[in-house]
Amino acid sequence: MGWLIFYLFLTTVPIDSFTHSYWGDKEIPIFLYFKFKKFPIALKIDWGDGKIESLEVKWIIYEAEHKYEKPGKYVIKVRIGSDYWLTTDTVTIFEELFIGKISFPAMIYGSCALDKEDIFYIGDIQGNFYAFDLFGQIKFNYFAGGEIYSSPLVVESLIYFGADSFLYCVNKKGRLVFKNKLSGKIYNTPSFLPPDKIVISADDGTLYFFALLGKKIKEVKFPSEVSDISIDEKNNLIFSCASVIYSLNSKGKINFKFSSLENDEFFPAPIVTKDYIVCGCEDGYLYFLDKKKGKLIKRILTFDEDAIKCEPVIDEEGKIYFGDEGGRLYLYDHKQLRALFETEDAINASPLVIKKDNEKIIFVVDESGYLYALTEKKLLFRLEIASSEKDLYQTPSFLFTKGKLIIPSWDGYLYAFNIGGELVKSEWYTYRANFSRSGKINK
Repeated sequence: MGWLIFYLFLTTVPIDSFTHSYWGDKEIPIFLYFKFKKFPIALKIDWGDGKIESLEVKWIIYEAEHKYEKPGKYVIKVRIGSDYWLTTDTVTIFEELFIGKISFPAMIYGSCALDKEDIFYIGDIQGNFYAFDLFGQIKFNYFAGGEIYSSPLVVESLIYFGADSFLYCVNKKGRLVFKNKLSGKIYNTPSFLPPDKIVISADDGTLYFFALLGKKIKEVKFPSEVSDISIDEKNNLIFSCASVIYSLNSKGKINFKFSSLENDEFFPAPIVTKDYIVCGCEDGYLYFLDKKKGKLIKRILTFDEDAIKCEPVIDEEGKIYFGDEGGRLYLYDHKQLRALFETEDAINASPLVIKKDNEKIIFVVDESGYLYALTEKKLLFRLEIASSEKDLYQTPSFLFTKGKLIIPSWDGYLYAFNIGGELVKSEWYTYRANFSRSGKINK
């Protein structure tokens, strides 16, 4: 158990204006504000864990340090001279979250995919493709040779991934089942089209339909590179291509297409709810389209018109969480858009929403390499995790299962945290955990 440190700062405004900062790089400042007094001042601090500290304040700013030995909630009180004890705030000490990290030979651009046995799969840009268990032990390493930018897809006993311009399929022992050459490089994740097809695109805009064992069924050409492909409940393919959102049926015929109002590009893949197709755009709007005909129902604008490059996340109440390039994390309840928090840098990876001890907690990463945890009311902690090449960029970046959170980074590491809790129930899960672009969790 690593000790967590709190800092206490004293200044010259009334003490009853106490505030508590929830930043959590193991050092969380607590601010007490005082009226100007004649120094020195005798001060006692009851840290709430049975320890009372007697101090002498000789100037308007004073720094006090305390180490908590156990996780829990602690009520901090202060006393000036012979005055009464003043309760300031309750602070929470968390369990040590960081489990460890796994070093890769090269940068990691994609996200992890998880199978039903809790084995997860991920590749790097030197062409190394790995399978790990949740203890970080390697189950196999397959060398594809080409750069792996996309995230894998798991369909029962087969794992699909793109490397350079090839679609690979390996089994759970790391043996090659097939590899098919495409007309361009692969940057996107393969998608499973029930009952028996894989769809994948190349960066020249060609969309391929393959049988599960690799036979090419057909290809459809689009003007430019398309996004990851989402599959709705009727097996329609929903994706973006530049400034256009497309819906195709399972045979590749276009149902409809919708263009952004200012012809700005849709960067992320659309997600599908029971009522809408939802997608963020470079124009700063989150678009809501009718699922059947692709008509615009509504759109909401980020506060500074910053681009939206992450897929939104939906909780069990239908609330939508997403970030923008300005670093704001938003909550939209279909009535009002709220900015919950502003991070250090752009948010281009989808948030993660879990429930722990009946409390909803949102996790998000930014491009400065920080991991944040917060509720709808306050920041719980912030951790700096990426050591270099800090971008935590892929959408989505998180793998979450059995209380463990795994985050890949451009610095060539997988970072693992023990956060507990469970996923909130959702009509569209935007996490790579058991995720096949259909929004469903495989049981």
